[in-house]
Amino acid sequence: MTPNGQRRAHWSEVRRCKAETEMIVSAAASKLEPITKPVVVTVIWYAPDLRVRDSDSLAVLLKATLDSLCKKTVNGQPILRGDDHRYVHQTRCGPIVVARDNPRIEVLIETVEDLAE
Repeated sequence: MTPNGQRRAHWSEVRRCKAETEMIVSAAASKLEPITKPVVVTVIWYAPDLRVRDSDSLAVLLKATLDSLCKKTVNGQPILRGDDHRYVHQTRCGPIVVARDNPRIEVLIETVEDLAE
């Protein structure tokens, strides 16, 4: 759901979309270990066509993804301890890449330590 769609939608539709995102993220995150170092989170949009898109359209998805990672636990530990500046140093929406054969949205989580190397 884009920010414009969220503003126009009934609260129950927004809630349904967020719950759906949380379910998808939770399933994917079950393969992760808890993240203990600060991170940078980037959303990469592999679009199905050349239609013009705003990279910040995925900000709503990014928020729901971070919330899901904070809720999801593995062995009693949350995947992400929090989504404030102590744990998530930066978030990024973009780039947008055309991938006609495999459109998707990927969330890249990099530790700040890895980025410094």
